[in-house]
Amino acid sequence: MDNCIDMSSFFHTILFAYQKSVKDILGTGEAVLIHPIFERILCVSYKQNKELIEADPAKYLETFMENLLKKGVVKGLQITDDGDEKYTFHVEGCTFSKDIHPFLNTKDTTCPFALMVMAFLQVAMGKKIIPADSEYTKTGTKTPIKFLPTPKNEKKTLSPIQH
Repeated sequence: MDNCIDMSSFFHTILFAYQKSVKDILGTGEAVLIHPIFERILCVSYKQNKELIEADPAKYLETFMENLLKKGVVKGLQITDDGDEKYTFHVEGCTFSKDIHPFLNTKDTTCPFALMVMAFLQVAMGKKIIPADSEYTKTGTKTPIKFLPTPKNEKKTLSPIQH
């Protein structure tokens, strides 16, 4: 198997196991961790890809999705606009859907690819994401993406990652 897919499998497994453990221990309280997790994801991505993220966070998201397709980790990715600032992130032909998803009992977890997309959308849109679990299909996932309302007196900032 390709080393890239081996590493993706490794991190996919770790993230699912971590999500399940945290949810088992904290229950719905685990939702308070999502925004700090997004900030860490973005911090690391920012350190590695500063120029691209600063130039255009939406383009960086597009590049991330294109790379997943090029590496063969997934066969299809799509973000659909469901209206009223609601979106759905679709993954089709996920390499991990056959072995990892059923083995790890992914119920009550968020697809790791969706977590990355949520983090990037949070920066691109300048609004915080509402945590949501993914729906797992035989070949991929569907993840709803909604934003927290922005208070009227709060200024929008493009990037929460000033590290």
